[in-house]
Amino acid sequence: MNHGVVSHCIGPVKISKVSEDAKLIHKSIRWLLRRQHRDGSWGTGSGLDRVISTTHAAMALLDAGFPPAHPALEKAVRWMTVGKGSHHQWYVWRIGPLIRIPEYRSLVESDLMDMDDLVKKRAGPHRDQILPLFQLNCLKLLDRWSREDSKVNEYVKAILGQWSEEECWRNRPETTSHALALLEDFDFPDKKRIYELGIDLVVAKANVEANLHANWGGRVVCTCFVIFNIAESSLHENEQLSDLMGKAVRWLRRKCNAKGYWDSEEPPFGGDVESREYVTSAAIRALIAYNSLSNFFFPLEIIWLDRSRYARLSRILTYGVILAGTTWLALLSFEIRGCLAQVTSIAWLGSAISVVLAVIAVVAGIFGIVDFFSKRTDGK
Repeated sequence: MNHGVVSHCIGPVKISKVSEDAKLIHKSIRWLLRRQHRDGSWGTGSGLDRVISTTHAAMALLDAGFPPAHPALEKAVRWMTVGKGSHHQWYVWRIGPLIRIPEYRSLVESDLMDMDDLVKKRAGPHRDQILPLFQLNCLKLLDRWSREDSKVNEYVKAILGQWSEEECWRNRPETTSHALALLEDFDFPDKKRIYELGIDLVVAKANVEANLHANWGGRVVCTCFVIFNIAESSLHENEQLSDLMGKAVRWLRRKCNAKGYWDSEEPPFGGDVESREYVTSAAIRALIAYNSLSNFFFPLEIIWLDRSRYARLSRILTYGVILAGTTWLALLSFEIRGCLAQVTSIAWLGSAISVVLAVIAVVAGIFGIVDFFSKRTDGK
């Protein structure tokens, strides 16, 4: 399926053109990396905001091709598994990123059992959040995708039990599209009608602007969830949903701040404001999911490492300037230059060295200014 998006791999392969989405994702990843706290977390609000922001930021980096061994991900995983994030009531949201790291399989299985207990106690964060959707999605990622699995049957039954003809799933497009995306592989009574009503709800809930842009609820996060629910399932084969998804991606691009982030939003389920880090992470994931339909991938890790090399070179050159300045002052203080001037060849060599040192100083200054202002303009 061609959505009119020309996407290219960003990495070691030499390419002639880079798509605007690739550039936008790269810019947003850079901003996100700079926003990570020293303890490895993301977010600015309460403990719950930190947990949610950190899990979504980690998932965004993994979706973008960052390996689990990347320093930012290692710090985030430590925060989620042994740091403050592991002590929060809703630490189980860490399942999202950890499920993609094989060595944490046993911890993920344990967290899923803990989430079962929360569901049985009706301890969900909000009535409109259907936790069995998250649980069933986890089993899919764990390759436990069979009706012969008792847990799969349990979650499918729980999800269908919360459907109604008037509201589908909670009258929410993001929740309804999530349920439709997960249940497509299963057979159950009245499936065709449930899907027709669900698709009708998602279409009806879309806000279309001048037939060019679309969103759901006027919210970035809600729109992002609908985008990757459609993109990551056969729902994108529906002509209406595919058209709305393309318009929603255009709206999403337009909403991005010039510095590479999306603004905070009021959460739909109450609580603290959803931080920029959380909203930006969701947007990155949605753009990657949309572009994956064109079979393109965004391994941005290599670009970030290249930029790190520039920063390291900047520091090395800065040290060189300090050393050169110190040496020059020493030469002046001992009037060695005057002595060297008596020998023509050595005087010429001294002049050449001075020119080289001056060039190094200029280059170091440029690198230092660029590195300094890049930190200032990546957003706060």
